[in-house]
Amino acid sequence: MIIYACVTRNEVLLAEHSTSAMEESFNLVTVTQALLKTFADIPDGQRQSCVYKSTTGSLEPLGANKTGPSWSSIDLESSGRGPMQDFFYHLAKAPNYGVTYVCISDDARELNHNFAFLAELESQFTKKFSKRQILKANAYAMEKKFSAKIGTVVHNYNTHPNASGGTSAAALTEKVEEVKNVVGDSISTVLRRDENVNDVLRSSKLLRQDSLIFKRTSQVVKRKSKNQLRLYNWGVALLIMLGCYTVFAYMCGLEGQVCFEKMKNRSNSANRNDEKSDDGGNNGQYYEGDGVADDYY
Repeated sequence: MIIYACVTRNEVLLAEHSTSAMEESFNLVTVTQALLKTFADIPDGQRQSCVYKSTTGSLEPLGANKTGPSWSSIDLESSGRGPMQDFFYHLAKAPNYGVTYVCISDDARELNHNFAFLAELESQFTKKFSKRQILKANAYAMEKKFSAKIGTVVHNYNTHPNASGGTSAAALTEKVEEVKNVVGDSISTVLRRDENVNDVLRSSKLLRQDSLIFKRTSQVVKRKSKNQLRLYNWGVALLIMLGCYTVFAYMCGLEGQVCFEKMKNRSNSANRNDEKSDDGGNNGQYYEGDGVADDYY
């Protein structure tokens, strides 16, 4: 069973994932980090398997390939499932980028299964990140984005140990992940649509309330405007009347007695003139028995 996996570039640890079995064992993460320089010395495109013996603190190769930096030999047939202190490292170094894919298992007999896991891990890693990102990444730069993916692949290979090279299990896992992503996207879309509908409903309610407030406000303003216009008209009318009365009072007095007296005097004067004109017409007429007529004859 795979209990730990990580991705390194030279001596830089980029991402890792450990299982509960790893946490129950001694601190293999610290040991792995201490062995990063040894892993970096593996030639590009090579695969290696070795066992870490906690009793001696040595890293020893497995199988026929017994070359490596300060590695002693150990036979695969005699190792079998090692004691609880022995854990088996499997390494695959990519031909480019200097990236090494490492996993730790508790069984030395699952070599093909472990290397199939490393091949799948490499495929997922190169799909996720570009060459530029890999070359410029700092320590643990991919931890947040890729640790969960490592855990998914580890779980898949631990639950399908008899899959042929892990291919069918990896394909099944990939399909499951795609379905999960599609379902997750669909759920997110539905939730966003519901949120948008709720936002539209809230906006419509607010607009309706605003329209009612605007209607009431406009009615109040209209009523005030009419009242102000009415007051203005009354004020203008009063001013005109006051101006007319001022002119009238100036010319005729406060009660108009001056104009009334003038009119009365004019009327009396006209009557006297009429009387005078009547008297003047009678003076040139002849009346019988008048003394002037007698003298004339």
